[in-house]
Amino acid sequence: MQSNDKIKFAKIMMGMSESFVSKNKPSKELIETYFMVLEEFEISEVTRASNEIMKTWKNHYMPKPAHFIEIIDGSKEDQSLEVWQYVLKQIESKGISNCHFDTATNNAIRSVGGIEAIGLLDRDKLTFKQKDFCRAYEVTEKREELKEIGNKRFNALTDNLAKKLGATADA
Repeated sequence: MQSNDKIKFAKIMMGMSESFVSKNKPSKELIETYFMVLEEFEISEVTRASNEIMKTWKNHYMPKPAHFIEIIDGSKEDQSLEVWQYVLKQIESKGISNCHFDTATNNAIRSVGGIEAIGLLDRDKLTFKQKDFCRAYEVTEKREELKEIGNKRFNALTDNLAKKLGATADA
């Protein structure tokens, strides 16, 4: 979302708050927090997610940003199934030896016996591999996310340290 989407987003949040909580309006801080967490998405995606929540939400509390994200991105199970379908499509179109995937996908493939085990398996037996792959993918993707977060934090710390050392050297 862009900063010019804040008014539309605030209206969405106010409508949801009235529907799920009470007639009280959400605080400015709450709206800003939700906006900050969801700003990587387009306002159209957030609007679609809020409409879906309004149709299906049965609780008497505001849905958390994670609920919006799950509707926009799909659940972890949905995502792993999409990756599985992508792997099968790549094997079918490029062949076993010409497929290249990201780290999480490669790790999940290795955990179920490798690309050959998937590519050479009878189609009627792929369902069992699919379940194993999806479980493995969810785990390996989470590890990769945590590594990425750790790397960003490490880089931020080293950047800050370098700035401090540079400021000390200048003094």
